[in-house]
Amino acid sequence: LATVCGGGYAFALPSVMILPCLPSMTEVAHLQVRAVTRIAEKGLLNGHCLGTHHAEQRLARALLEALDAFGDTRPITLTQRELSTLLMLRRETVSQQLNAWTAEKVVNLKRGSITVRNRAALEAKSCGCYKAIKDFRRTELELWRSIPWKVPSGDKST
Repeated sequence: LATVCGGGYAFALPSVMILPCLPSMTEVAHLQVRAVTRIAEKGLLNGHCLGTHHAEQRLARALLEALDAFGDTRPITLTQRELSTLLMLRRETVSQQLNAWTAEKVVNLKRGSITVRNRAALEAKSCGCYKAIKDFRRTELELWRSIPWKVPSGDKST
């Protein structure tokens, strides 16, 4: 089963549909190595971020990633408790930071949602890991685009 995720969407294809379109099993093995390598790189980057960056930077990064995934116009519907769990912070730390950003007019808070008012200010508060993850996401499809796909015989849909 092949699972394709991105931009808030995901779908799955049975392997019997996708494997005939791949050039060869050797190339499939190389694709798997590249995909696993990228996953490991993102995991290591996330671990580095959690271990070395301040709460403010990590919280800014999490909010920016939520905006990237769901759009700038939608409020972020993560609670302060969920954010604290996600970022391995005390809930009070998340609350204090969000309240400070509300006073700075960076965000608006409503029960159960956060609206970002000043994305540029939030980006300035984030760590460099946000840009690195954003670059990863921007190039993730390059992995799939690099495959010299074969059209199964009898398929005239190209």
